[in-house]
Amino acid sequence: MPLGPGGIKTDIVTGEPILKTPETKKAELEARLQQAISRSLALQAELKGSGGLVVEAIREQMIRQAGLVLERDPVYAGFLAVLKKLNLEIQVAPLVVERHLKRVLPSYERQAAPEGIPAEGDQP
Repeated sequence: MPLGPGGIKTDIVTGEPILKTPETKKAELEARLQQAISRSLALQAELKGSGGLVVEAIREQMIRQAGLVLERDPVYAGFLAVLKKLNLEIQVAPLVVERHLKRVLPSYERQAAPEGIPAEGDQP
């Protein structure tokens, strides 16, 4: 019966236990620390970068707010009425926000949705 993850590591050829020296343990711990630091820095870069999680969250909030503002605009309501009579439905808020973000954040590039999954606001 296996000892599970808490068991003693053994050499597969000799069957003897593999004993780690303090230097080996220290090296392994330092390697794990460096991996954790590397992952942390990568996550920070993703959060701060153009198209990162923070920008994407702000983008979604901007689209909601732009939609609320446009709903109250009588001129916009007139445009929508004409489009509906032509059997066209266009969501302007996502387009306005995308254009604005590209203007104020030159490096902004919205990440494409995974293949086969339409991004929010994409027309079929």
